[in-house]
Amino acid sequence: KGPRRYCPPVAALAASLLLSCITDATGVAMGLTSWGQVVAPSGTRTALLPFLASGSPWGVAVQQSVLAVCAAPGSVLVVKGLWAVQPLGVGQRLLAGALTLLPLLLSAQPAAQYLALVVLVGGVAQHAQVRQTKKAGARVI
Repeated sequence: KGPRRYCPPVAALAASLLLSCITDATGVAMGLTSWGQVVAPSGTRTALLPFLASGSPWGVAVQQSVLAVCAAPGSVLVVKGLWAVQPLGVGQRLLAGALTLLPLLLSAQPAAQYLALVVLVGGVAQHAQVRQTKKAGARVI
């Protein structure tokens, strides 16, 4: 019970969004779908790795997939924090937060941005829960 009941839905949501990002990127590279602004080689969002995005649809697909994978460590830490109900280290939170900002700011895939947003909201909620638990423990003592 408790926060553990949220682990399966959060893990399923994160996995679904990550797989959606990768399959969408592959679909764009194969010409099956388009993101509009992503396919244009002169777009600002494709300029992150210019050597990959220089007109090659596979370069854009790799770039967008890498950006989506940047949010994966944060999602693992959110699920781990929900399951273990233990505070994460400051270094872990900062590293995961910094990696999660990359897809939020640079990715053109909505699924990658949603995944980054879910991870950031989960991290902030965990931080608030840890602070609340510490305050309640301090009051008892």
